Formats: sequence, C-alpha cells, structure tokens
Amino acid sequence: MLLLAGIAKTFRGRTGPVRALAGASLELTSGCLAVLAGASGSGKSTLLHIAAGLLRPDAGTIRVDTRDLGSLGESGRAALRRQMIGIVFQRAHLLPYLDVLANACVGGGGADAVRQALSGIGLGDRLRHRPGELSAGECQRVALVRALAGAPRLVLADEPTANLDPDNARLVIGMLRAAAAGGAAVLIASHDPTLHAAADRRLRMRDGAAHEESR
Repeated sequence: MLLLAGIAKTFRGRTGPVRALAGASLELTSGCLAVLAGASGSGKSTLLHIAAGLLRPDAGTIRVDTRDLGSLGESGRAALRRQMIGIVFQRAHLLPYLDVLANACVGGGGADAVRQALSGIGLGDRLRHRPGELSAGECQRVALVRALAGAPRLVLADEPTANLDPDNARLVIGMLRAAAAGGAAVLIASHDPTLHAAADRRLRMRDGAAHEESR
C-alpha cells in the first residue's frame, strides 16, 4: 500500500545544511499498523510528510497503492490525499469558524457516522462547540475522526496521543487499530509505549533511515 525507497531530504539551516533523511526505506501493507519511534529531530515527521505528498524528497521513490507521487504535480498529490489518505498532524489544524461536527465532516464522512464516532470518543456533548472552546486533547480527537471519516486506505498520524489522558489515548488507539482491521495501512510517529505495544510493526529512525525493531 505504501512504498518508500531511498528517501533523502536535506533542509537549509541557518548554519548550513541539515540532513533529515538519508536513504530511508519502508514498505507497509494494507491492514498493518506500524509505529515509528526515534529521537526528536530524527526525521519521523519529515518521513510522514513525504509519504503524504506534502513534502518532496531530494531523492527516492514514493508509491501509494500503485500511484507514483513523484510523477504527480501539486494538484495530483492533493487529489490523491483526498481520495486515499487520512492525516493526523501534531497540531489539530481545525477550522476555527466551524463547529466540531462540521470540522470532523471535512474528511468526507457522512454526518451520522461522524456523529457516532465523536460520541464514541467522548465528544457527543461538544458537537456544536468551536475549536476555541475545546482543550488541546479534544481538538486532537476531532482531528482523528476527521482523518478516518472517509475510510482512507492509508492513515498517517504524528503523535496522535500526545495531548491525551490514558483513557482517551486508549480510545484513539482503538480507532487506529480498527482502521487497520478494516484494511487501511496505518503509519504512526509516536513515543507512546502503549501505541508501540499495540503495533504490528515497530520501526526506529536512526541515522536518517527507518530500522525494523523486534517485538
């Protein structure tokens, strides 16, 4: 479902080039939940952004299903994201002028199913609230429902449990596991040991590449 091969990316820093990725490769099949660990600055978020087509690599190949992202322009990559990819960023990026239900429906799901999903993670009484009236953890849960609402075939999540208490983190992990059980390929960047324990595969970013870890 997702193939990253030989991905390299260097950014221009104030004091010189900063190498984020150096030949990073991984392959993720449908139905698999993989968690990517690594120190801050090790390239986890960069790899997720490249997998989503939000950032172009300096070298390497990215394929989502059978589509080569390198052959697509900006509009083609945006269309692919709408059709196939659900993304959860470290920040929720909710639209401030929409309420919770409307924000969650931006992902393409039907209102009834989205309402049920929001109620299932404790937000049933927040449907008409706007993002400014929510906690950081509540916003993150809305963002997750939005990402999963359209039943994407690839889910990319960056620290999805970082702002959550243990009970709500378990609810979120359950939703991500359910997405994988439904056939999605799920790749998560996280330091959360509970997420690592729930993963089918564990990887660690080191020296600009993703290395498989034994369970």
